[in-house]
Amino acid sequence: MKHAPYQLSPVTPEQSAYLHNWFESQQSLDQWGGEGFQFPIRALQFLQQLYLPGTQSYWLYQHRQRVAFGQLCDRFDCNHLARLLVHPDSRGRGHSKTLIKGLIAQGLQQQPQRDFSLFVYQNNQIAVQCYRQLGFVEAEQPGIADPLLFFMKLSHKQARQLLKEHQDANLG
Repeated sequence: MKHAPYQLSPVTPEQSAYLHNWFESQQSLDQWGGEGFQFPIRALQFLQQLYLPGTQSYWLYQHRQRVAFGQLCDRFDCNHLARLLVHPDSRGRGHSKTLIKGLIAQGLQQQPQRDFSLFVYQNNQIAVQCYRQLGFVEAEQPGIADPLLFFMKLSHKQARQLLKEHQDANLG
């Protein structure tokens, strides 16, 4: 079965204003962005918090529709994935895995010898399961540990293998 065509594209700050419409509450904003984001969202404050140094933002498009958002950061001596989000109307369709694989491909192009990392709230079981299915494993948190979070890692070798398997599965 062929998958619908996807495109991963860099996000401009102007385009990011669209993202704040994806949140309905402080809880959903906290689950996604961690500390520092306030609901109701104020556009300028949102953009300042979103665009930190060493961070690149991307949209995942399917048929020219924005279905997901994610960031690739230079953190913890890793290609760090952050603020991964699938549009509420597009959840449950595998977009998160497509987004993560796209971000991994970007990271491998930019820093091919770096491992990948991410944080996820332990109670976000859907996300935790997704990351584990992609090969991420729990690791020791850098800095002061937060008992509500998992810090997960994927080696650059495993990342290459994941992309190879994805490419092989989509051939034919």
